[in-house]
Amino acid sequence: MIFTQRTSICLLALSLAAPTGAAAAPEIARAIRVASTASAGTGAQTHVLSTGASLAQDEWVRTNQTGRADLTFTDNTQLTVGPSAAVKLDRFVYAPGSGSASFVLNATKGLFRFSTGNLPKDAYQIRTPTGVLGVRGTRFSFRVQPSRTVVSVSEGRVISCPRSGGRNACAEAGVGQSLITTPNRVSVVATASLPRGLGLPALAPLGIEAPRLRTELPLPLPLPAEVNPLGAAGGLGLNTGRTFGAPGPVGGLPLGGRISPNLPRLGR
Repeated sequence: MIFTQRTSICLLALSLAAPTGAAAAPEIARAIRVASTASAGTGAQTHVLSTGASLAQDEWVRTNQTGRADLTFTDNTQLTVGPSAAVKLDRFVYAPGSGSASFVLNATKGLFRFSTGNLPKDAYQIRTPTGVLGVRGTRFSFRVQPSRTVVSVSEGRVISCPRSGGRNACAEAGVGQSLITTPNRVSVVATASLPRGLGLPALAPLGIEAPRLRTELPLPLPLPAEVNPLGAAGGLGLNTGRTFGAPGPVGGLPLGGRISPNLPRLGR
């Protein structure tokens, strides 16, 4: 076969038009802070989740027994994934001005903290093995177990519907109240009176500690005046091992939202 200049140009055009692999999925969230071990991915393809990593729809986030991950979504929704937890970023649609919005999480186990962002409140839905949570524009913590989900509300209101029983079995809780959801029933109790073992431990914002510097070098007592402006009274002892610098936690994520009267949507 004889290759002409025109043939070469055609082959070049075909090679440029040929697909070079699937395009990267759009980012819907980012890991703001990660502690210990957390992983992310779809199916069997997982990787270690690190601070600053991008997350896409349909990805799972999992933590080990000491793991933590603070996630911020593009609409400013905040989700903290606590130890021994697993959650799928099932669906996320955020198109300001288009009237299209959807936020669906599938939390299968573990401890979480959640705060709504800029989506309409009826767009939020959190699925668990025992039911579905609807968010009123709020801040709350919840723990997911195979036969029970416990939600404690810090701000706004949350509604929970069990897997069986329909809307008539749904219940709503406000500030200072907790929801206990089993597959067939939802109970509302004061958070302060939760039965022993059901209370939710606080998930404080992750902090970053400043480095601690330690001196082991012997220092004269006192230091010469030209070196030690404090004079003899400010001298340091020999090999004091004093520690300079102290850990300082960095502030947490902004939380807040508005109350909305919408109910959760059951099913897709």
